[in-house]
Amino acid sequence: MASLVAEVLATSGGLEKEDLPTRIGKISNKVDSIKWDLSSYINDKFSDFSVSFSSTTELYNKVDSTSREISSLTHQIQNDVSNQLSSSTSDFQDLSSQLKRANAIIKTLDIICQANESLEKFCEALKVKEYMTACELLTVLQENLKHLQKGKLNEMKIIKALKTELTVHQQTLIHSLGEAWAAAVVWKIPNVKDSDRLDSILTTNLKISLSNKVEDIIKAQHATNVLNNRIQSFGKRVVEHILKHIILISGMEPKVDSTYQFVTISLQKTSAGSKHTAPQKLYKHILTILQTLHKHILSISIEDKQTGEKISLMKIFGDFIWKDLSLCVINHCLVHSIPTSSTQLENYMEIIQATEEFEAKLVELGFLTEGSSSLLTYAKDVNVHFANKKCQDLMVEARKLMTKELHSTVQVGDHSPAEKLAKLDASDTRDPHTAIADKEVLSEGSLRFPVCQISQSVETLMNLAYTTLQEAVTSTTQCAVQLFYTVRNMFELFCEVVPTYHKNSLLQLPQLSALHHNNCMYIAHHLLTIGHQYKNQLPAPLCEGAANMIDLVPVYRKLATDCFLAQMRAQRSQMMESFSGALGFAQLEEEDSRKQAEKAVKQVLHQLNHLCSVWKDVLPSSVYIKAMSTLINTALQEMVNKITALEDISVDDAHQLFSIMTIVTAKTPPLLQLSESEDVAMAIHVSQWTKFTEIMIVLEANLQEILERWTDGKGPLAHALTANEVRSLIRALFQNTEKRAAALGKIK
Repeated sequence: MASLVAEVLATSGGLEKEDLPTRIGKISNKVDSIKWDLSSYINDKFSDFSVSFSSTTELYNKVDSTSREISSLTHQIQNDVSNQLSSSTSDFQDLSSQLKRANAIIKTLDIICQANESLEKFCEALKVKEYMTACELLTVLQENLKHLQKGKLNEMKIIKALKTELTVHQQTLIHSLGEAWAAAVVWKIPNVKDSDRLDSILTTNLKISLSNKVEDIIKAQHATNVLNNRIQSFGKRVVEHILKHIILISGMEPKVDSTYQFVTISLQKTSAGSKHTAPQKLYKHILTILQTLHKHILSISIEDKQTGEKISLMKIFGDFIWKDLSLCVINHCLVHSIPTSSTQLENYMEIIQATEEFEAKLVELGFLTEGSSSLLTYAKDVNVHFANKKCQDLMVEARKLMTKELHSTVQVGDHSPAEKLAKLDASDTRDPHTAIADKEVLSEGSLRFPVCQISQSVETLMNLAYTTLQEAVTSTTQCAVQLFYTVRNMFELFCEVVPTYHKNSLLQLPQLSALHHNNCMYIAHHLLTIGHQYKNQLPAPLCEGAANMIDLVPVYRKLATDCFLAQMRAQRSQMMESFSGALGFAQLEEEDSRKQAEKAVKQVLHQLNHLCSVWKDVLPSSVYIKAMSTLINTALQEMVNKITALEDISVDDAHQLFSIMTIVTAKTPPLLQLSESEDVAMAIHVSQWTKFTEIMIVLEANLQEILERWTDGKGPLAHALTANEVRSLIRALFQNTEKRAAALGKIK
């Protein structure tokens, strides 16, 4: 039964053949049919992979004709029908809803058709290597899918199939672009195991295609967001396999060859004039490579996706490699061009100028942003680097001297009259006869170093310190301060390195411990005045009182005495160990005991003779006499303590003890090499000498002679031994008789 709307329209003549519901129903059925056909086609193509060009064309025609019919019906409703439906609002809304649904479905079908068409055209573009066209088609497909992913459409099987196909084609495009880039930029690189061999390095080369497809490849990579990674990887290889070899290997140069297909950058080795490539020459080689890359590949510009500005590949390339490249140039070229003396510093302006020109050309190429380089900053800070390098070289040289063997010696000190001290200050106007350096205040030998031997390396170290300070006087303020404190650091380093590096030798070898003692005292002697000598010639704040090293003097003196005292303790321990074999000098009438005692004493004497031979010409005479006297005194005291502790000494024992002690008194005085009378000198320097000789007399004396030497506590025996020690000796030597008792009674 026809509707009221149809009757009204029929009466008015607005509907000629069919009523609207009938036409909309037919269109809806047609849309459903097309939807089913299109779904089957998409599934067959992307799921079952069956392709039919005729069916594709037929579907396109159906969608197109249906779209036109819907448009016509929509126009009719809007222009002819809507004005006549004021009384039939509900019918009109139903018709409009049906029409909108049909319209939405046909639009979706139209988008799906366009997506399918984009996929087919993409495959064709990829076959003919039209990479930018392929990128644009994928972009259109991606936009179409965004419209289809709204609402419940996103869950449709056909939409999922199209999304999967888009992802596959995107990866296919990226893979194809990678292959195309590899064909356009061809590397020949040696194996990792051979990468350090010169002959392998010389086989390295880079070929760049001259095809007009290169720009299309680059822009397509930019569109697919892989260009930055490609350029970063490319830059890393250029630095690693070409630029670094030119920087690190002296005489290595780039070589550029061209054919109609490729331009090739390779390496060649020429004879090296010096160990390191000059900066001017290196800049020329780097520019040759960068200009070649710019001409054939890096001059292409791309559009920044965020700002829309044009950016050249050279700018991107420079951003990726400049930091590593500039550091490599600085660390392996410029650092070696830093002058090593003040005279060479003036000629360094040529390198600064060459660096400025180099950076200007990099800016011109677009490789570098103006004013952003650290290379020129480094070159202009030559005074700082000169001082740093000088100080570093000095520290290295000083440490080498400290680790040299100590036994190579040289004699220092003399007996010439001491020179007058320089005035402490320029304003010091005191008369020389009343100044601090006058002989009324200081003796002539106050600042004279005693004659002794020191290690040759220490003398060289001291000369190095003076030479450095002399150079500091003629240097700039900053350099002078650095050089002064480098000298100070050298002496501080000595305190740490030498005792540690030579630790075992200093403890085990007496001669080296003596040399170390002299070395430290020698340095301390110079540290007293070294700051004063240069104070007025150095810039502020050094000239205002900071230029002194007197605080290091106690450190060095302690270092000297600690080492030598440790050696003295080691020698004392060795003597005690030798004396332990004497078994307390008891029962010497027995052959074995006597031999053991003699052996122990001879070992000690041999030890003292050895020390005499290694110390005699090394130590200052006063130090040698004091050290040897101390060790002799230790030996005599040990023998005295053992003998006075004996409870019973037979006549034979007394004779044997006297014989052994005679050997000691005969052998020890020559060890001190004193000019005065031996007994007097030994008594002065060896506190136990008098006691030792008095015991020898007691061993051979009778009771009367002992009492005469005691003389009521006023004789020589009383000055050497205590009353208890004398009584102990009498009890051990003599039997218990009335005479002994009477004698013991007189020893008080």
